[in-house]
Formats: sequence, C-alpha cells, structure tokens
Amino acid sequence: MPEGDSRQRILGLDPGTRLCGWGLVDHQGRKLIHVDNGVWVLPAKKPLAVRLGMLVEHLETLLDEFDPHRVVVERAIYVHNVRSALALGQARGALVGMSSKRGLPVDEVGPMQVKQAVTGRGRSGKAEVAEMVRRLLALPEVAQEDASDALALAIALALGPVGGAADRPKKSGKKGRKAWEELAKKRGLI
Repeated sequence: MPEGDSRQRILGLDPGTRLCGWGLVDHQGRKLIHVDNGVWVLPAKKPLAVRLGMLVEHLETLLDEFDPHRVVVERAIYVHNVRSALALGQARGALVGMSSKRGLPVDEVGPMQVKQAVTGRGRSGKAEVAEMVRRLLALPEVAQEDASDALALAIALALGPVGGAADRPKKSGKKGRKAWEELAKKRGLI
C-alpha cells in the first residue's frame, strides 16, 4: 500500500487441523474492502506434526503475498472432546507463533464478539453471520464456511467494539436484524 495510506490490511484466521480458513480485509475509516479468502485443506491421513508444518508453510506464503498489517484469530473456545481441543490449540499456536515471528500484532476475538460486530447480535447463527459477511464485503456469494468465519474475524477486528449500549439496536430477532442493517447503512458499511 502506498506510504501515508491509512488503510490497514487484516488477516483473519479460522484455525483447524483439517480445514483452516483465512480471509483478508482492507479497512480504511468505516470502509471494508474484501481482498481475498480461502481454505487450506490438510490431508487427514498425515500425522498432526506434518499438517502443522503445512499450516505454517501456507501462512508464510500468504504473508509474503499479501503483507497484512495484523492478524486475528478466534479466542480459544472450550470443546467437549479433549483430543480435538488439543489438536486445535496446536494449530492455533502454530499460526499465532508464525505471525508473531513475522512481527505482526496478533489479536484474539471471542465468538460472541464476532457475531455482535458482524450482525449486531451475539447469538446469531452461522448462516446469518455468513450472509452479513457477504453483504458487508459486497461478495457475489457467501464464502465457504471456514473462509467466511475468517472474514468475520477480520471484520470484527476492523470494526472494533461496536460502541456503547446506545449504539446497539435494542430489538432482537428479525426486527433486531433490520435495526442492525439500518445502523450498518448509517455507518456506511452496506
């Protein structure tokens, strides 16, 4: 990006040991611009150590190509399967470690914060979040689920805290979504 440009490129990462979503968003003022997104598919039959190495290689290539200013991952969540949680934590750690090694600030955003920032409701479903990601970034179609989750993380970081209680729609359900869309339009996001 040109020197003096206040635009910030944010890389959202949705870690996984089989599928890892990524999404890049440029943020300037209240404007969000979709840069690119995708999913790294890792071979299930390979040992975890090999898949973690592949994740790091994919991330290095992406960082070289797109030169983001910061990285965001979802805050660690609790799952019922301890083995899955440990593997996910290792994938997350590999991505965070490589990003940090490159000198990039790494932020964490909780799942409810992502939903709140993207849809205006902390308990929105995945389909609603994916549709709002599509609308906020003017995508022709909803991105693949893992990529959409990564884009939602980048959007949440770009938008930061939604604001005080006075800045949030008070209604829930369809009325709440409509109120949130009106607020997003007022902010120039959609």
